[in-house]
Amino acid sequence: MVAIKNRKRCLFLSATLLLLFLLAITRLGGGGTGSARTAAADNAIEGPSSDRSLHLRLLRDQTQARCLDGSPSGYWFRNGSGDDGGNFLLVFVGAGWCRNAAECLARAGGAVGSSTSWSPHVTGYGLTSADPSENPDFHSFSVAWVGYCDGAFFMGDRQEPLENGLHFQGRAIVRAVVSDLVRRNHLSGARSVIVTGESSGGLAAALSVDSIRALLPEVEDVRAVVDAGYFLDLENSGGDRQSLEEIRVLSNMTLNDNCLAHYAQKEGWRCASMPYAHRFIRSSLLIVQSAFDYAQLGAYGADLNCTPPGTTFTSPMKECDAAHMHQFQSFGAKMVQELSSISTANGRRSVFVIGCITHGLTQYGLYQVDKNKNNSDVGYRIPLFHNLNVEVPAASGRTVSRAVRDWYFDRNSDSYLDSGPWPSNEGCAWMGMPY
Repeated sequence: MVAIKNRKRCLFLSATLLLLFLLAITRLGGGGTGSARTAAADNAIEGPSSDRSLHLRLLRDQTQARCLDGSPSGYWFRNGSGDDGGNFLLVFVGAGWCRNAAECLARAGGAVGSSTSWSPHVTGYGLTSADPSENPDFHSFSVAWVGYCDGAFFMGDRQEPLENGLHFQGRAIVRAVVSDLVRRNHLSGARSVIVTGESSGGLAAALSVDSIRALLPEVEDVRAVVDAGYFLDLENSGGDRQSLEEIRVLSNMTLNDNCLAHYAQKEGWRCASMPYAHRFIRSSLLIVQSAFDYAQLGAYGADLNCTPPGTTFTSPMKECDAAHMHQFQSFGAKMVQELSSISTANGRRSVFVIGCITHGLTQYGLYQVDKNKNNSDVGYRIPLFHNLNVEVPAASGRTVSRAVRDWYFDRNSDSYLDSGPWPSNEGCAWMGMPY
């Protein structure tokens, strides 16, 4: 552990995050935009509530802030309580991104491109949980969980749909959500706003936080927790540069002007990639990342979809051979090296990097599938946010939740990174990963 002061990748990533997103937004079923919900219900101004669920608000009147298929965008909301009701978590849902028109059209037919099947209420986990045993420091915050349906991590900026009917209005969706929260929940008078998300949602949080600060000039404290949103730029990782450039052009992304000027527009994709875009972000960031991010490992090198030898969790994948393990360890070392450099070069960057095999630490956690005594698959959730086995360094008590707490309350802005090879952090190294 180091303490420091102050085409294939997208498919793998999309499949994994799509599973978790669908589990969340459709788990309670019923309702959706085809239910008996009315515009009056969507626009009601709600008071404080003891209900732990987040309730859907569709932005029906926002005709320039639509999902890929043209259906209304929206978000799920839960009022905070007590003194923390004036603190907000603005959460971007992640589920990969589409790379071209064909993929985006396919995406428009499901929950990550259309709001027509969204559940009327969802449950928050980890940082967004209302349960103090799972979320001891932020459970009473107001939470807005922004539905992901634009296919371009909320960066697309086309005012009109394409000829094929696709709407790329992610930036307008962000503005519409903020505007709605200002009107209905006095977001402009918030004491603080934490912009956050996992995976492509974490990337969206990082790329959007400065513009959200500009929309809320009276809020003094606007910052971001970027979870699993740092995607390494690896040439052999399935053409990610190409995928970012394709969706950037297709969706007409609006990205940081200074970044685009720096790269002279010729390599605009870099401004949608954290290894390059982070230096142009003015807001304070806490980057939370697994060194062995399985969503990226599945795309790295020569088919690194394998299980490290000695793991005890159920997996249908083959065991990694020596060559694969070398790639595996090299990937982790590169992740730690890059994030260590970021935290030392910029005082407004704090980093928490752990040597677990996971993707996303602050919200849903791991979804593990094992066999029961009847040899049937049984799925269950392993919370990671406030888990005493998920610490840096191991057995230190510095959990993910503690790292976020210390960073938020300015108790300790140090960065903590597991610098050793896997499985140095034995507390979490053997916890497993979903498939």
